[in-house]
Amino acid sequence: MSSTEDDGIQKTQKLDQSQSTGMTKKAKDSRSLFTREFEKLQTITNNKRPRSPSPMQENADNSIDDCFKSQNKECSCKSEYKKLKIYIKNLRSEINVKLDNHFNSFKEMISSFPNKLAADDQYPHELWYNDINLLDYGAPNIQKYISKLMDELYSEQEMGESYVIDGASTSKKKALDLERLLKIRDAVYIKYRVPNGKKNEYWEIVKDKACRKCLDVAKKIRIK
Repeated sequence: MSSTEDDGIQKTQKLDQSQSTGMTKKAKDSRSLFTREFEKLQTITNNKRPRSPSPMQENADNSIDDCFKSQNKECSCKSEYKKLKIYIKNLRSEINVKLDNHFNSFKEMISSFPNKLAADDQYPHELWYNDINLLDYGAPNIQKYISKLMDELYSEQEMGESYVIDGASTSKKKALDLERLLKIRDAVYIKYRVPNGKKNEYWEIVKDKACRKCLDVAKKIRIK
């Protein structure tokens, strides 16, 4: 091979190397430029403020929220109104029932009033023993009424020494004066409007209370 050919080959190799180096440098420069531009884009994106809604959009959203709230409130009011209406209806029915019951009771009382007056006319308004009208006395119950009349008709000594003897008896105590006890019995019949069918039962009540009264007085005297 001649020297001229060698020189040509060497020049060609140098040219290829020079072109290869230039292309590599250009590629590096291109990548570096791309990297810088990409980093700038990232920086801009990161620093970009979030987009705030426009006033019109905010007003529209608020209007929608208010609308839903208003509808919910209206539904709640309707529900409460229905409950209140049902409660008032039930209360009115209950009041009407009670009024009807009271009215019927009052009507029965009024209708029975003439009968009560007629029944009262069957009983005397006075029952005297000596100067004492036994019907003038009052008491909260029949037991206390009998006790009060005994205090008026008998002395303490009589009650302490006596006992109620109705019929045959072997008691050593004196028999309590039966005439006055019968007056007390009649006063009880009148005072408490005792019907004929209950008179024997009430007579036993009078005698039982009189016996206990005598025993209590006798015990009181012994203690003294």
